[in-house]
Amino acid sequence: MKVGMVCSSKQTQIYNLKSGEPQTNKSNHPLMEWINKLLYNYPYPGDLNPESIDWVTDVALELERVYQPKFVFLSYASYYLISLFTRHGRFDRDFFLQHLFTAVERFISQTGMTPFILGTGGTMPLEGEVDLTELDGLVTASRMGPIYAGLYHPSDRDLYYLNQLEAIQMILPQNRLSQVWKPGSSFEGRIPDYLLVAARGFAFCTPDSSKKPLYRVNARDNAIPIFAPDPIKSIVDIAPAIKKRLRKERVALVVLEGIDREQFMFGSDSCANTYSWYTYLPGEGQYLAITTGKHLPDHPYPPGYRD
Repeated sequence: MKVGMVCSSKQTQIYNLKSGEPQTNKSNHPLMEWINKLLYNYPYPGDLNPESIDWVTDVALELERVYQPKFVFLSYASYYLISLFTRHGRFDRDFFLQHLFTAVERFISQTGMTPFILGTGGTMPLEGEVDLTELDGLVTASRMGPIYAGLYHPSDRDLYYLNQLEAIQMILPQNRLSQVWKPGSSFEGRIPDYLLVAARGFAFCTPDSSKKPLYRVNARDNAIPIFAPDPIKSIVDIAPAIKKRLRKERVALVVLEGIDREQFMFGSDSCANTYSWYTYLPGEGQYLAITTGKHLPDHPYPPGYRD
């Protein structure tokens, strides 16, 4: 059985990765008790704490020392989150970037693993938010500065209101969205009636949006920086390249959220971060494309882990 462990400051919960259900019986996996102690000894500093950069590296180094895995996946998300939710001038951006890249180099130099290092794209100042909280239809979107939103069962009043807003770049009806994405049959009935795309610099405000003030928004970079031992043209090329390397060597995939080509300190190569007109953002869709080598519409529904 494959299991996953989620550890917070208050409790630890073990999940069956195949079913997604919590495990009521304690796993007898030989590494489980050690990992539990590791998470206890290295409490997570918090998303908006710069110390979380060193936390990622320190925990990964300890895992590598004991477990000696052939593949390690490191995700450094704090720079992206701090960029979104911290007022300009409240943190030293250049110092933070140097801290981040030094932490990555520390892991690579101490383990000798072959690195694939990817920046997920940058951010830009927030120009404004598009209020979707009073719509009659159902709105679905991510919680942190969403620039895409799904709309189900909108009223005529909703559509009239949305079409007047210059801060909305596109309102794609379901039939046009299906023609572009060509999803599998398992997606039928789950595609929204309309997909809303915010103009650059704008984000949607929905009933589920984060309550933290937003200061920057994703820049929707069509090309993102990559450092890899093999040519990578698109984010979906990363997974097959890693699998090929794993036949002979140990590999580390390092994802740096919120980092664009100008900030990247590991060379000047880049890869496509798009599917048709759609630009991937940091989150489950982008991670799924990176780790599986398949674009989101090529996955069955619901997309995600399958044994």
